[in-house]
Amino acid sequence: MCFYCGGGLKQWNPSDEPYEEHAFWFRQCSFILTVKGEAFVHKVIRAKSWGGDSCAATDSDDPLQDQEKVHVEDAETLDICEDNSTELDRLRAERLCKICAHNNVGVTFDPCGHLATCSHCAPAFVRCPICRRKVERLLRTFYS
Repeated sequence: MCFYCGGGLKQWNPSDEPYEEHAFWFRQCSFILTVKGEAFVHKVIRAKSWGGDSCAATDSDDPLQDQEKVHVEDAETLDICEDNSTELDRLRAERLCKICAHNNVGVTFDPCGHLATCSHCAPAFVRCPICRRKVERLLRTFYS
């Protein structure tokens, strides 16, 4: 059962992918739209409507994770001196979700504009965790 929309499914097969099944059956769920994005939901619907069991969506379909891989590769190739390492640590900490401190931030709260949570934590908030203003919608945010 989805904690956000309340949708539930029965009769799971071992090959069923939870995100894909949720996207197919509960395509309007704000959680799945925020975490995986509209493109993922449309891809799942298209694949399953054409008779496929799975759209074979992987984590590489998630632009946030692709971006993290690029930053990791860039960071590994750079020779960072010790003077800059504290600055780099501070910048990395600023990008971390203020709730779980595990994922990078990726959701902006509208209308206040605070960028404080990852796409997994954001749907749980009715009010911005920074200013406590009522959240009207969640906007996925990408770093360039």
